[in-house]
Amino acid sequence: MVFKPCAAFLYVALASAAVPYGEAAAVTVCKPPFVLRLASEMDEVCVPIPTRHRTVAENARAPLLWAPGSYGPKTCAQGYVWREAFAGDTVCVVPAIRTETLQDNAAAPLRKQ
Repeated sequence: MVFKPCAAFLYVALASAAVPYGEAAAVTVCKPPFVLRLASEMDEVCVPIPTRHRTVAENARAPLLWAPGSYGPKTCAQGYVWREAFAGDTVCVVPAIRTETLQDNAAAPLRKQ
């Protein structure tokens, strides 16, 4: 049997490639002015735009704040705690940001369309 891709399959593949990181898999639509946080590829919590920018920056610098310690190789440096945007989130942030993150998680259902 010879595989012949149909035009619809090729269109979906090409269209998906043009979507920005994290957006292709998202099924959540946020109410304006909220946007997806993108703490991970599967994160569908809607947050204000500045929070999304901060989250992307936190993800990028995550390895700089990890140190071997009592919680393993991704123990946070002194003064930092795990963000906890999702189960297993080991990005280190100041405690106030973790509190904000947990509040965003709690408000998530109200920010979706």
